[in-house]
Amino acid sequence: YHCVDEYAAFSDMPSESLLAMEAELCAMADLVVVSAEPLRVSKSKHNPNTVLVRHGVDFDHFRKALDPATTISAEVADLPHPIIGFFGLVADWVDVDMMAHVAEKFPHGSLVILGKVDTDVSTLKALPNVYMLGRKPYSELPNYCKNWDVALMPFRINTLTLNANPLKVREYLAAGLPVVSTAIPEVEVLGVCRIASEPDAFVREVQA
Repeated sequence: YHCVDEYAAFSDMPSESLLAMEAELCAMADLVVVSAEPLRVSKSKHNPNTVLVRHGVDFDHFRKALDPATTISAEVADLPHPIIGFFGLVADWVDVDMMAHVAEKFPHGSLVILGKVDTDVSTLKALPNVYMLGRKPYSELPNYCKNWDVALMPFRINTLTLNANPLKVREYLAAGLPVVSTAIPEVEVLGVCRIASEPDAFVREVQA
């Protein structure tokens, strides 16, 4: 059983019944593989043969952002700096208000958001320096983030995110970007990202 999230913590899941089913599945499995240390702790209670295997990253793909031959996407090429970026699904576990706070504190810069939106983003859309560009092909992500100054990992702190291992952080790092994140354990363990727990501290880390 390969477990990469605390599935019962998703807002649209029947948590109690799902936890019971997962416990049964773990007990039946010959091997449980998890992607985050908190998952290893919780799933090993049901199966001692539980191992932690963290995500890898397509390093060669994202390092194209550092290649002088890689062109910058026309959609972001002329935006004012600093360019602060995010890519990925914008769902209810993303702290939209935190991102809006960052955009407000850098009115001379640009906040670029790439990805499908699955939550209320009205606070972001109201800001003139926020560019919500929608989903982009995976192949083009290095072209978009090539001229970013910093990348954001603004997850809310809850059961779901404390058990998450956000792959986007490794992708940002492979692209050569400094990363500012909320206090997600699997980001903290990397030891190379700036961590902030409240909005003003988050802004200070972006500035740094």
